[in-house]
Amino acid sequence: LDRLNSLRKENVLCDAVIQIGGKTHPVHKNVLCAASPFFRGLFTNDMQEKNQEHIELQVISGDVGEEVISFMYTGAIKVEKENAQDIVMAGDFLLIPSLKSAAARFLEATLNAENCVFLRDFAIRYNCSALGEAANCLIDRSFVDISRASYFRELSYETVVDLVSRNEINVSKEEEVLTAIFRWIKHEPIARKQYIHSLIGKVRMFSLSKYTIQECLYEENLIFEDPICTQMFIEGLQIHLFPDSMLNKLIRPRDSLWDTAFMIILIGGENRLNEASNVLSIVQEYDPKVNKWRYLAKMKCGRAAHIAALIGDHIYVAGGFGDKSVHGCGEKYSIETNEWVGIADMQSRRRFAAGCAINGKLFVAGGYHAEDWIAYSSCEIYNPTSDLWCMVSSMPEPRAACGVVKIEGSVFLFGGEKGGRPNDKLGSVVQYSVDNDSWELQRPMPEVRS
Repeated sequence: LDRLNSLRKENVLCDAVIQIGGKTHPVHKNVLCAASPFFRGLFTNDMQEKNQEHIELQVISGDVGEEVISFMYTGAIKVEKENAQDIVMAGDFLLIPSLKSAAARFLEATLNAENCVFLRDFAIRYNCSALGEAANCLIDRSFVDISRASYFRELSYETVVDLVSRNEINVSKEEEVLTAIFRWIKHEPIARKQYIHSLIGKVRMFSLSKYTIQECLYEENLIFEDPICTQMFIEGLQIHLFPDSMLNKLIRPRDSLWDTAFMIILIGGENRLNEASNVLSIVQEYDPKVNKWRYLAKMKCGRAAHIAALIGDHIYVAGGFGDKSVHGCGEKYSIETNEWVGIADMQSRRRFAAGCAINGKLFVAGGYHAEDWIAYSSCEIYNPTSDLWCMVSSMPEPRAACGVVKIEGSVFLFGGEKGGRPNDKLGSVVQYSVDNDSWELQRPMPEVRS
């Protein structure tokens, strides 16, 4: 093939001339037909070019004409920054995958935060899947840097809406996506205000802090001057007020926030050393993604056998026992500020009670009395908005140390015990309806347990 290429350059036995960008290149038709389906179709089908000896190709850049023709003879080409994109386009036009992929691999090695968006779009246009995937990965990793770059403000609406729609973009908080949208719109506000509804619609409102939502509603002209956007942010605020409203919606945080959204938090507990009880106030967080523990702010008092539940962006704890007494007090932890604040006391001091969050409130059932090992049948609900506890219907029978599960608008309690003796274990299952404030016995468990 190298010898054939030498003959081509010397115009020996050539039977056609290819003109690219004003330059002429003598060629052998049979070599081009073997290398390119485009030329095979051109020279063998019933087309007017079949018998022509002079063919002009206007699609291919004249800067790479010689290199492309030489590649069809030798299978080798020198790809550089200046010619890589032209070679991809030539390979795509001539239907030569190996030529296109050689240049695409070079472009992949040059990817950075400044060019990855352009090269991603270029890869889509010319069907370079590996280059497109690599560009998308870099876009996801570098979204915040990209959104701050000057060229981001010049991107088309179609590109911006595609970027902010991606689950995979790496952000430390959803506010970074919102800021990017505002930055793009405010660059040309008159022309771009028409896109604000669709762009804001891509923001995961439930991942924004309530303070950000409030600030946008009161201080951001783009939002409070637009009724549709205002309603979007009001609905976002309602999610913070009524977090259970998210349960039936097919929505999720972005991947980078999904990981941090699922931490394991240990709150209090008892550490017995040499038969001496040591009730803990420490709070620790475990991140499964990086396999690390870290300490959070301590509770105001040590507690064990308490109830804990997540409501909105706060963790609520109540009851349990300390080193010297059974608690009726409660407190809440702010995930945003890493602080504990006291809440109203329960109407009964309880330990080993069952508790869960339901309809944005804290439900507590049963548990043991403060003074003895006799279980309560009473239940109460805490309203975070009013900071008040109120009694609700009592269980059909007393129980403590039972299992608890919330399903939609009901709370199910499984087993437990009604006293501290071995024969006080329970196998019954009861269901509490929040809407009806009523209890109903369900099929008991096959085995008693607590």
